[in-house]
This record gives sequence, C-alpha cells and structure tokens, in this order.
Amino acid sequence: MKTLKNILKIKTFIVLISMMTLTALYAGVFASSPTAFKDVPASYWGYKNIQRAYTDGVVSGTDYNEKTGERNFSPEAKLTMAQFTTILTRAFYADELAASTAGNEPDAKWYAATQDVCEKRGLTKGFSFYNAEVESSRYQMATIIYNILVDKGVTLPADAELTAAQAKIGDWDRISEERYRKPIATVVAMGIITGKDSSGGFVGADYVTRAEAATIYCRLADVINAGGSVQKPEQPVEKPEESVVKPEPKPEIPVETPVTGNSGAVGTLSDTPVTLSLSTHKPVVDYWSKAPADVQALTERNVFNAAVQTMKDKDIEVFESSRQVKNNEYYNYACFEYNSDNSKQVNVTGAVFALNGYGGYGASNNLSNADSKTIGVITYTQNSGQKAKLDEVFAPIFAQFRSGMSDKEKAEIMLKAITDRFEYGSGTFDWLSENRVGDCDNYAVVVRSIFNAAGIPTTVASSQVYNGHHMWNQAYLDGEWYFVDATCAEYGYEGVMTIAEHEKIYKYSYNMTGECKIIRTLVEAAYN
Repeated sequence: MKTLKNILKIKTFIVLISMMTLTALYAGVFASSPTAFKDVPASYWGYKNIQRAYTDGVVSGTDYNEKTGERNFSPEAKLTMAQFTTILTRAFYADELAASTAGNEPDAKWYAATQDVCEKRGLTKGFSFYNAEVESSRYQMATIIYNILVDKGVTLPADAELTAAQAKIGDWDRISEERYRKPIATVVAMGIITGKDSSGGFVGADYVTRAEAATIYCRLADVINAGGSVQKPEQPVEKPEESVVKPEPKPEIPVETPVTGNSGAVGTLSDTPVTLSLSTHKPVVDYWSKAPADVQALTERNVFNAAVQTMKDKDIEVFESSRQVKNNEYYNYACFEYNSDNSKQVNVTGAVFALNGYGGYGASNNLSNADSKTIGVITYTQNSGQKAKLDEVFAPIFAQFRSGMSDKEKAEIMLKAITDRFEYGSGTFDWLSENRVGDCDNYAVVVRSIFNAAGIPTTVASSQVYNGHHMWNQAYLDGEWYFVDATCAEYGYEGVMTIAEHEKIYKYSYNMTGECKIIRTLVEAAYN
C-alpha cells in the first residue's frame, strides 16, 4: 500500500547570492564586465533583463569556471525571500545596506543586513521575515514590491485602475488573504508583474525564479525612476504562452465596491457602519429549499440561509483590520429572528461552529440592529494574534503547493507535514505548542486548523471504534467528501480515504450524525 511515508520529498534548490556584491566596488566591477552566462542565450525570454540586472550589479552568477571563463546564471532556480529581498535592497537601499551593522556578529546570518533594512523600512510589512530561507512566493514578492513603492513615495494607481487590474486577474476570487489583494492589484496595474497562466491567474503560491526576479527589478526600477507611471513590459515575467486567452472582464466584487448608505443588499459592504434590520437584511437567496429533506427537518430556513451567505462571503465579512473578536461592522449580514430556544436554529449554529479551525464561525445577537426583536447573524471571526502565529507555521507548508494542484494533493502535503512534526503517544499538542506528542484528538484538531487555513472546509469526526473512542476529520476535497485520518497516516496507512476504506481499517460501521449532515449540506451550498 502506498503510504505518506513514501511520498517523495520536494527538494528545493537554494542558490546562495554572494554578499560581496553589496559593495559599491563590486558593483563597479559588474558595470564594466560583459554578461556571459553560458545558460542564458540571447534567445532566452529573460536575456535582456538578466543582462541589465547583472550590469547594474544587483544579481550575479551562480558559478564561474576559471579555466573557460564561463559563468552560469541558473535562470529557472528558485529564490528564497532572503535572496529576493537582497536583490531589491541592493538596488534601492544600497547605502543603508552597506551601513548596516546587523551582520557584524560572528554567528549572524548572511542576510542579516538585508533583514535589518527590510524591517527598518517596512519592506516585509504584512508578513514576518521568519521564513527568510524558504523559497519566496509570488504573494510575498508582490507585497515586498508594493511596500517599496510606498516607501519610495511613488504615485500609486487610482481606485479605477485597481478595479480594472482585478478584472484581468483570472484567480482573483481565490486570493483569500486581504493583505495580499491591494499589493497584487497595484503591481499588476503598474505592469510590474503579469499573470502567470493563460487565464491571467496570478498564482500567488508559486515560487519566484532568478529570471523573474531580474525582470521584476528592471520593471520596478523603471517605475520608480518614472515616479509611478505605468510601464509597458517588454516581455512577460514568465515564459510566454503560445496562445494566451484574455479572460472576460469580471464583475466588481462587493469588497471593492461599497454600497452607499447603511442598508445595502445582503452580502455587500456599506460605506458606513451597518444598522441591521429584519425588514432589510433577511437572507435573499434560499439555499435551504435545495437541501435534502432530512436536513430541512433539522434546520430553520432563515438561519440556514444566513449561514451559507456568511460562508460564501467569509473573505469580505472579516478582513485584516477587523480580525479580532469584533466582526466587520460595514458588512450587510443576512439576519434571522434570533431565538435561543429554537432547536432548529441551534442545530445550524452548532454545525457552523464545528467548522471552527483557523478562524471560527458562530452565532451572535449582539450586533447593532434597528428592530425591537432580537436579530441573529452568523459570524466568522479570527483572533489576529493567533492567526499571525499560525500564518508563520503554515507558510513553509503552503509554499509547497503548486498551480493546478488538486485538494487531495494538497492534503497529502499537509498530512506529511503533520506526521513529520508530531508523534502519537501520551500528551497534548497543537500547532503553537512546543510539545510534539499527543493522541488522535490532537491530530484531528491540527488537521482541521491547517486544512481550513488552506481553504479546504474541514471538521472533526468521531465514533466508537475498536470499542473505544477515536477522532479524525471529514474534509471537502475537489468537490467530494473524504475522511482524513492523520493517526492512520502516522502509522503508514493512507491518510485520505472514503468512509468504506475507513470502516475497513477500524472494523466498524459509521453512522452519520445529523450535525454532520448539516455541515456537509452547508459547505456544499457555500462552495458550489
């Protein structure tokens, strides 16, 4: 049987950039030297930009043959964040880089001066420098470039230009992190970064290559020198497709087009704090009517529809500035008449709360409302302190995801990270604890956290198996429900399986609870 233990490790090729090039003297040597990279012929798509970046002294070769005088550039090699930021700080903060004393300690990292400049200038604002030696993602690349533009006082695109840029990005709706959206729209609008696939997708989880970094440097330098005028790129950052199909303009999304007034349509943002009302904010889409009869019998229509609406709008209902206990007061929630004694309402609110993981769903009756009756809403909150820490833990794992990868493939990567990090035994662990030993309950909780963070709806499942208690997860992968059992993966079994396969391993018969049925129906309505 194939096991996760036999999954090939993804190897990263880390190219060290010589810190010697940080000095003005070495830059002068570059300026007077011809580019002679054996592996970058004139026909290569990034030839001109690599040559310019080399001549400007911000990139160097990866090896040099003294006998032949030949030098390689390794244009397709990936860059770590430390390497990428070193290129940009050399280019735009050379004096500060040379003046930094951060690297003077005997045990200092080679990129200590770069990190010092980045932190002082806020170039990595939006994420920490913790993963300096992990390959940089396009999300991080866009954020760093945006922060440099802001720091340099470059004139940024107007809102209309940002909206137009969004329409060109084929995977805009899948950019769930609010902190990345403005930087991505900005660099695309300014022509600094282009789409990576035929649909114009940004593909933010992909890595940055050395050739892409050289091209980005050239475009960014042109923009800064021009004071912010949009530059028409001579060639794409990536290898050009033989035939690129331009995506149809996408409709503006609510998060970027606030509705005037405080009683806008359900599912939109208003430009002033919203006062909710049952007369204006009852759910407008009836998802409940399409639910199976047994789920309808367990749930109340309005609270079910409100839950689906919130799950669909999760990324605009809570955003970076309001990821505390408080939710977004500008969001037009779908409301229902709250009644704590209504068992059908409780069934729904209990089901959405069970999806709690990276963030948390729940019911609230404390938001501002204009009716004498108590109004209930389904909310989604994220504790910013915990989220920031989890971001740091998850980022190196998510960096292994690739464009077009299926949910099941992502699940295998995440399960591999879990089984590498944790061990089954007597104890308790979670992603933020130092303890690494725990039982099936702990495995189920860490699976739920990371899967939900990856955008895969996941909840905990449990049953009496082997005449004892066991916990695992159910997850919605590629439009289908699977059991995900990290405990099984720890012991060499497949971690992702059907119910029948799980029953065969544990020799039991699984009976799906009403809550489980509600969870599945809510998720299917929200994600389809």
